[in-house]
Amino acid sequence: MLATLEINLQILESFPFLPTIVSFIIVVTTFELYLDHRRRSRLYTRLSNEAKLIPKEFEGYITKEEAKKSSSYHLKLSSLSSVENLVNTLFMVTVLTFNLLDKLWIFSSSLHEKMNIFQGNELFLSCLYAFIYQHIQRIISLPFSIYSTFKIEAEFDFNNTTVGTFIFDQIKMTFLSIILGGPILCFIVYTIQHTGKYFWFWSWLVIIVIMLFLNILSPTIISIFFYKFTPLPETMLLKKLIDKFATEINFPLKEIKIMNGSKRSKHSNAFYYGLFKKKVAFFDSLFDHLESNGGFLAVLAHEFGHWKHNHLIKLFIKIAFETLCYFALFGLATTYKNGLFLLERFNFSKAVVQSNPTILSLTCFFMILSPLETLLDFVGKLISRKFEYQADRFATRLGYDLTTPLIKIFAKNLSDIDPDPLFSAYHATHPSLLERVRAIKKTIQSEKIEFREIDESEKPILPQTKENEKNDSKDGNENNDNGDQKQIEEEEKEKGEQQEEKEEQEEEEEIIEIDNEKESDN
Repeated sequence: MLATLEINLQILESFPFLPTIVSFIIVVTTFELYLDHRRRSRLYTRLSNEAKLIPKEFEGYITKEEAKKSSSYHLKLSSLSSVENLVNTLFMVTVLTFNLLDKLWIFSSSLHEKMNIFQGNELFLSCLYAFIYQHIQRIISLPFSIYSTFKIEAEFDFNNTTVGTFIFDQIKMTFLSIILGGPILCFIVYTIQHTGKYFWFWSWLVIIVIMLFLNILSPTIISIFFYKFTPLPETMLLKKLIDKFATEINFPLKEIKIMNGSKRSKHSNAFYYGLFKKKVAFFDSLFDHLESNGGFLAVLAHEFGHWKHNHLIKLFIKIAFETLCYFALFGLATTYKNGLFLLERFNFSKAVVQSNPTILSLTCFFMILSPLETLLDFVGKLISRKFEYQADRFATRLGYDLTTPLIKIFAKNLSDIDPDPLFSAYHATHPSLLERVRAIKKTIQSEKIEFREIDESEKPILPQTKENEKNDSKDGNENNDNGDQKQIEEEEKEKGEQQEEKEEQEEEEEIIEIDNEKESDN
């Protein structure tokens, strides 16, 4: 058996990995550009044919203006996405064809020597290499992010991000990549290098612990670098209704918070987080999109459906199993020539191959697995869409009308309510709005569900915070400025009219004087 395994590995050693991966990247990009073309064709058809603009299920809910605006919005996003995809593909093909990873490692090694710190330390050198490579990718994607934020999002009245906030966000992301990304990378590389024959298992275990750590850390610590979370006041009727609902289904609710997402964008969302005790977070912009307590409860019922069906745990198990398989295969690959053939097949220089950096072996290995990752990503999206249907059914069976708030949120966010089916199947983690509404109505009819009566004696209004007060004050000042400007314009207009009347009166008096003089002469 071992002899057979060695023969198979010898076959792999001679396999043309590099040309195959480059070809695969080009094929995938071509297919994705074709999907983008299909999507844009569908959007153009809707814009040119008003009969196809709004599906009959949404007539009376979504106006033609909203539907046209949504189609125009996604046309521009799709065009930008296609250009970005082409640029990223060109970058990757260039990197692989001209062996730039090898040159980047040599450059990083040279820079490491000049820095004269942690000399001979592969962990530090790996972090330096990863930091440079990551930020080259960020620099390439930065123009697209700027254009999307300050051109497209601003054009469709979504953007609230100032230039200062955007720049500060980039600095914070760099800071987080250093204080979090660096130690995590060091931990993984160290585990691979120092845990012996079964390094692949211990490395996988480290990855799982890190994933759990980040899952807990992200909403509670990382997010506060970018957003503020304000507790929903205990006195609000909405808070009392949510508490009652959570108790009814035994949801372990600890706290309800409002996230100031509108500081950057007017898009809205809601989610829950936490390992044991859960916290619910609403985007503050959601209060502009939903006008009833029933709408909030329906959206929340959908989120609770994910919890009830253990969707996050199932997805975590799926990812954990896939990661275990990846590292087991990596362990198998490194048993042959210490994995040196991976670097040789990617045309790394002899000096780099002999030093055998762990991070480069990992990079090459995961590039080889890119076709498998693409397939697993597609399967993951199929599973995700199935989970969304289950969460919708959970909310519907509890008697909450989810269709109306979904339509409102999709309309306000200018979401594509009926995208191209093939594009959606490949890219989307959620079913389209049309698919969801049809599935919900089918559940209502087949199970003869009656909706609950929700207390609407107090409307869900965004609680006043210092930031809201500041924005209100700013808006008030702008309104005052506008009022003053209008008053000045009205006064100038009035003065102009008085001046015109005065001139007309003088002209009439002159005419009368001339007529009198003529009569006197006669």
